[in-house]
Amino acid sequence: MSEIRAVAERVLFSSSLEEKLSAPPLSQVSDHQPGPAILTPASPGRPDALTFDRKDREAGLPSRHEIGGEEDRGRLLHFFANHELLATELMALVLLKFPEAPASFRRGIYQTMREEQAHTRLYQERLRACGVHFGQHRVNSFFWRCVSDMESPLDYVSRLSLTFEQANLDYSCYFGGLFAREGDRETAALFDRIYRDEIGHVRYGWTWFQRLHPPGQDPWESFRSRLQLPLSPARARGLGRFNVEGRQRAGLPTPFINEIRIFQQSRGRTSDLYLFNPEAEASIPGERDPMAAVLARDLATLPLALASRDDLLLLPSGSQAPSDWRLELSRLGIAYPEMRAHRDSQDWPAARKLHRVRPWAPAPTLPEILSPWQTHLHHPWSWQPAWGELFSKIWFHPLREEWSQSQGRPSFGRILSSKEDLQDYARELAEKGHQHLLLKPAFGLAGRGHQRLSLTGALPAIEKYPLLGEPYFDRVFDFSLQLEMRAPGLQRVGLTHLVNDAGGRYRGTLVGPKWLKGAPTEVTRWFHESRGPGAPLALFDSLLPALERALSQKAFLGPCGLDAFVYRDSQGALQLHPAVEFNPRVTMSRYALGLRGKVHPASYGAFLIVTRKRARRPLPEVLAHWQRIFPEEQSDEPERNLQQGVVPLQALRQDSACGALFLVSRDVRRLHAALTGQLTR
Repeated sequence: MSEIRAVAERVLFSSSLEEKLSAPPLSQVSDHQPGPAILTPASPGRPDALTFDRKDREAGLPSRHEIGGEEDRGRLLHFFANHELLATELMALVLLKFPEAPASFRRGIYQTMREEQAHTRLYQERLRACGVHFGQHRVNSFFWRCVSDMESPLDYVSRLSLTFEQANLDYSCYFGGLFAREGDRETAALFDRIYRDEIGHVRYGWTWFQRLHPPGQDPWESFRSRLQLPLSPARARGLGRFNVEGRQRAGLPTPFINEIRIFQQSRGRTSDLYLFNPEAEASIPGERDPMAAVLARDLATLPLALASRDDLLLLPSGSQAPSDWRLELSRLGIAYPEMRAHRDSQDWPAARKLHRVRPWAPAPTLPEILSPWQTHLHHPWSWQPAWGELFSKIWFHPLREEWSQSQGRPSFGRILSSKEDLQDYARELAEKGHQHLLLKPAFGLAGRGHQRLSLTGALPAIEKYPLLGEPYFDRVFDFSLQLEMRAPGLQRVGLTHLVNDAGGRYRGTLVGPKWLKGAPTEVTRWFHESRGPGAPLALFDSLLPALERALSQKAFLGPCGLDAFVYRDSQGALQLHPAVEFNPRVTMSRYALGLRGKVHPASYGAFLIVTRKRARRPLPEVLAHWQRIFPEEQSDEPERNLQQGVVPLQALRQDSACGALFLVSRDVRRLHAALTGQLTR
């Protein structure tokens, strides 16, 4: 009868794959001589073709759209075969490092090791069927590096059983489903076999975790504290849908499953740092916006629209990201980042650097907000006073006027510095047949502060100048061009359909596969039929170079947006106003585009801001109202599967003054009706 120690030594140190993958049944081994504990070797013994890549690279995984080909299928199976071999070697290491572990623990490890050997052999068979031999592609040592320095059996079950093997509950279902849809029954059956075995492995890990972790300590906190970077509970999730059923069958309790589901932390990519700072525009001219504090509290989580799971979102004091709300986002399939309070930087690992700051808007108030995080940034953020001018409508106006003259187009407005300027301009517009004048303050957000004045009566007294005066146009269709200023130049991000009220105040944004879907028929036809340099979208091509030069002169980098609209002239013809307003910051439309990338590709989305004052009822009731109108529908896609439903972009409370929702549907006209107040049921 063989000793467990002798089998484990052969599995760990042999350079023969045949020897590494053979072990007698548990009934044919004894554990009478476990021997002394060994030190962890730098790497396990392996055949030359399977030694770890020196640069720790691994052949890249094919996408789910590529696994129909034998070569890509073989590359995927090779990736998982190495993981099964690594698990086998790590279990042999456990048997050699912890000879004093309970006998039942060691027998369980031995049996699990034999199952991992069987998995490796099954992958080998499938690899041969694909014309690939095991060792044909590079392999890396990630599992080994993360687990081999374990100091106790509790470390082992935390790192391998409850992290990597738990994640495989998702991976095996995800890839098994893909191969089944491809018609590859053999490979689908292999992943199903591994899935069923993995449930038992996770159950074993959870059983021993409960026995070994410190009594009286919360299991979740105990588990989380035992995982050090690059490991975290985020590694306990795999691709595709989060497999609740498999975890329940493995014996994991619901609270623990929920914590795994909602936990977010970068799995390796350097995080970008996001935050919502609505006080930005008021702070630039040195003013105070009384609404900023309310917006900062209630809309603090808006940047999740652009952030990935690997990023970090800062929340101000008083803002929360409750677990039940994050659980709802996860259930809807909406990716979101790690979230922390502004001042919560004390336990941020020094080795974990942050890449770049992605605020709502650059502002002079940001350095103070970011001060606890500056040492973690690759490039500490600083405010450039020259950027402040970019926020002024007064700054943007000469640029668009110069462009307008170069195109032989009429003036779009005038800077008014006094009462006399206002009177002169009002008289000029009245003589040209205009009925109304629109006044805009130099700084203002989403149409706030706009005044529509009638030109047929006396003008009201205006105290604060300068202002931007514009003709009041008969607007037919509003839209926005989202841009990103990078070192190489100004780049287009996408077009969105804006919904504004009669005063030009923002109501919401429509986004989807076809950005003009939902526009009036005459507008859609006009866009498609217009040709040549005067065509609507061609006008942007002539405007953007001037804007790019202006931004370069200010050394500005980051997101920005250009609002435009289609209007009807005095003869009834459609015309384009391509430069209504420039925003040197993230816009709500940019958030809408980001959210659209998190739902089903064929669906449309409506981003809207809701307020308790306008709704005249608490915002949780508003959410329930829209959920009844857009009941949830999900596709069978493993990712981006929300086809219809409502995504709450923050936790809506009874006392919330405002919130943001993303309505999802394939019926864009119902979404448009929702934004314009025409859809109530």
